[in-house]
Amino acid sequence: MKKEIDFTDCPVCGCNPVEIDTLEARDGYFWDGDIVTCPECGHKGNFNCDGVSEGYVEWDEEEEIDSFDPDLDTDWTDFDE
Repeated sequence: MKKEIDFTDCPVCGCNPVEIDTLEARDGYFWDGDIVTCPECGHKGNFNCDGVSEGYVEWDEEEEIDSFDPDLDTDWTDFDE
């Protein structure tokens, strides 16, 4: 089941809340290894809990977001002209 969590921001786009995909969330508790996904940019990570401290999200390494802006990119051709 997917739930929204708001105790962390996406390190790529800053979105908050993010989604956690968990087998079973009881009283706000999640499982070690649950997948966390940013609903805005799709960046992923894992929920970690060591039983001593509060849980936290270990985000995957940031990947360069590939975007295309025809006003900035000079290596393209407008076929409608």
